[in-house]
Amino acid sequence: MSSETASAVDPRVREAELNHRLLLDRAGRQFEPVAGSRWGELILPAPGEAEGAGAGGLRLVMFASYEFGYLALETVKAYARRFPGRVQLVGLATDDPMNTEARIGLKKRLWKHVSREEVVAIETAVVEAALVAGAPAFTGEIKPQASVRCSTHGDPMPS
Repeated sequence: MSSETASAVDPRVREAELNHRLLLDRAGRQFEPVAGSRWGELILPAPGEAEGAGAGGLRLVMFASYEFGYLALETVKAYARRFPGRVQLVGLATDDPMNTEARIGLKKRLWKHVSREEVVAIETAVVEAALVAGAPAFTGEIKPQASVRCSTHGDPMPS
């Protein structure tokens, strides 16, 4: 698909494709807009999705995207399984290359070399990797209010 055709698609339709895939994988996931973010959303795991995700230890929020980010997420999850109580993935902030409103420098990043179908598959895999571990995924603008909301969702701010 050419970039001209891809940019002609309404951003809500492009987001709907990703969100539809995520809902098909696990019913009950929620998609919330985040105040202060001009694009993206906070995607919450379904109830019970965090079973076996572990708790305690270092609370980790990751900034990850593309295949490298997916591998980093899977590595943290494997570490958490091998060493229970040492680390807990509590949030993910990731690129949203499907959203034409996003300001992530698509032309300067790896995404410019990837077809639309691959973008959907990679973004779905990265977000899914966090959700199945019970961690919310944030696809919006990184601002203090929005990123703090992702990392503390459901928990009070530590003192």
